[in-house]
Amino acid sequence: MNALRVLFVEDDPLDVELAVLELKKNHYDPDWRRVDTAEAFTRELADNPPDVIISDHAMPQFSSSEALTLLQARGLSIPFVVVSHAIGEEEAVGLMRKGADDFLMKDRLGRLGQAIRHALEQQRLKDEHGAAQQAILRLNQELERRIDQRTAELQAAKRSVEIELESRKKAEEALRQLNAELEARVEKRTRDIVASQHRLRALTSELTLAEQRERKRLAVELHDYLAQLLVLAKLKLGQGKRLAEPMPTCAEMIKQTDEVLTEALTYTRTLVHDLSPSVLHEFGLAAAIRWLADRMRHHDLAVTVFLEWNEDVDLAEDRAVLLFQSVRELLMNAAKHAKSGKAAVRLELRDRKVWIEVRDEGAGFDVDAAAAVGEHDAADTLSSKFGLFSIRERMKALGGTFDLESAPRRGTTATLSLPLKTRDGREALGRQDSTARLPDFELRTSNREPSTSPVSPGASRRIRVLLVDDHAMVREGLRSVLETYADVEVVGEALDGEEAVSFVDQFQPSVVVMDINMPKMNGIEATARIKVRHPHVVVIGLSVNASGENQHAMKTAGAAVLLTKEAAVDDLYQTILQAFSENRAIRV
Repeated sequence: MNALRVLFVEDDPLDVELAVLELKKNHYDPDWRRVDTAEAFTRELADNPPDVIISDHAMPQFSSSEALTLLQARGLSIPFVVVSHAIGEEEAVGLMRKGADDFLMKDRLGRLGQAIRHALEQQRLKDEHGAAQQAILRLNQELERRIDQRTAELQAAKRSVEIELESRKKAEEALRQLNAELEARVEKRTRDIVASQHRLRALTSELTLAEQRERKRLAVELHDYLAQLLVLAKLKLGQGKRLAEPMPTCAEMIKQTDEVLTEALTYTRTLVHDLSPSVLHEFGLAAAIRWLADRMRHHDLAVTVFLEWNEDVDLAEDRAVLLFQSVRELLMNAAKHAKSGKAAVRLELRDRKVWIEVRDEGAGFDVDAAAAVGEHDAADTLSSKFGLFSIRERMKALGGTFDLESAPRRGTTATLSLPLKTRDGREALGRQDSTARLPDFELRTSNREPSTSPVSPGASRRIRVLLVDDHAMVREGLRSVLETYADVEVVGEALDGEEAVSFVDQFQPSVVVMDINMPKMNGIEATARIKVRHPHVVVIGLSVNASGENQHAMKTAGAAVLLTKEAAVDDLYQTILQAFSENRAIRV
């Protein structure tokens, strides 16, 4: 049992007895007094302050509100619980606001023990809080005393420091002036160096573009003039072969000459690719990297390509060229020095940047040691060092980065990062026509009439062929080859894709022999348009470069087959017959 001193403010002794019984049920041993007047209440507070006050709300001579007022007037903090037969909600709230700890109805005394425990606990917390505040007050007083003492000590130390600082002031002022002069010199020198670096990077970028433009110009000249002349020569020799069949010596001579021309054409095509790969300009960076990986087999390097790339992205020319040349330089280094025979290239778009990783698991090297160029370095090692330096500087010039990680016997990983920037109407890079026109005397005007009139009912059963090529010499050679066959009729010639689409609408040929690289509209787009409007027309692609990318593009556009121009003499007629027959069989 818990001892408890209770003061009842109650005019009904029976209610007090009920309350005492309820307290005992809740394990309290009450020592109680009862009062019902203000005088008796005041006397009990003075003589024998209780642990808790339990007050009726309304009595003939006294009330709980008056009792609260007297209790608070004496500054006493004793738990006060109101117990009443009837009390309004507003009155109860008013008592609680005035300071009562709880209130309950006399017909629900079962909650009295809980209310007393709660009130006592709240009082205990108030007492502890007050004690803590007193302790904090004492600590604050002690702290203020110590602060005053420490402040006096610091003031004395400050005076001695001021004296010492005064003695150093002149020396510091002289040092400050010297530093200011030195900083001005350093800032000027830094500006000069930064400006020089910007000029050098701009010059490097311009030199790279100038080199690429010159490479592209030479490649175009080789493709559009020399390669076409070689193709025409092979076409003419192909015709000569049939004429020379009765003369074995002459036929052998023509065969040998044809082989020489084939070798020259192959070399020319290789030279064009090395100077400026057409796949980069026609199909974009991803296709160019795949093509480059295939070409590296000639250097005994197997390259695996991983692409996370949007094929519709059309990079600005300077960026696409720089990334392609950098990858080629890194793969050539891997072929020369890695000695593993394998490499991997990963191309992806991430965070509005183009990321390329070139990795091999080969010999590796010390990156820090490689940064130093010694006079005894071997020529190929020296070239590699300058090649890596050139890549880094050119990437910086365009706002990109070049990171290199390597260690002896642990392979090499090179990472290129360049902000994504498309052409925005500037000079096109790839997927558009990149060929140059031949001199005017070698071209037929685009508004000339084709060699035949439109097809009409009862027309000949010969296969009607439309020739499409922007080189007059090639068109003439193809015509001369096909006109030797009685079942083939050349109905017209077109010098670009737009003219080809118009002539197909007008003259309804059975077969279109379509070049790929042409001005205004290339052969791939022209083929797609023709097949949509005239699905029964057979399109046979013809190009100096019948690479895998061109093959795929022409087949996707709807062409039946893509031949090299050099194969036209021997294969074009048979290809026309086969494609025409297969197409007719499908239609039937």
